[in-house]
Amino acid sequence: MFARAEIIREVPYDPYLYFDQEEITYAARLYTHGWDVFSARRPLLYHYYNTGGRDAARPLHWQDLRKENEQKIRFLKERGLKRFNHLTGFRATDDLEAIKELERYGFGKARTLEQFEQYSGVDFKRKVASEKALRGLFIK
Repeated sequence: MFARAEIIREVPYDPYLYFDQEEITYAARLYTHGWDVFSARRPLLYHYYNTGGRDAARPLHWQDLRKENEQKIRFLKERGLKRFNHLTGFRATDDLEAIKELERYGFGKARTLEQFEQYSGVDFKRKVASEKALRGLFIK
């Protein structure tokens, strides 16, 4: 992600999400706060994501954490998923840990989540990615 530094002040990273929820949620939050979200048609750079196997170049974060506490990983995943589902309207929760500080880490008022869904082709409530999303047709 490349942006001016004020992006972090205006739309702070949500510390209550976990590994597989934060990127799409941050894109939607940025969009609803009025930031335009773009993607290049060709990769400009990438990060090396190894599988963490025996020949891995580096340990992955959950390997270190797993050594410490499998229960903590489960808590982080479950809390993050509840929060993601609550934010996106898929399934509301009353779990106070999952909905903590939503006023700070929620969606903005410049655009709606529905507008982001139309833009991206992702339907959060039905958990469906359209052809537009799957083929990256929203990329100009």
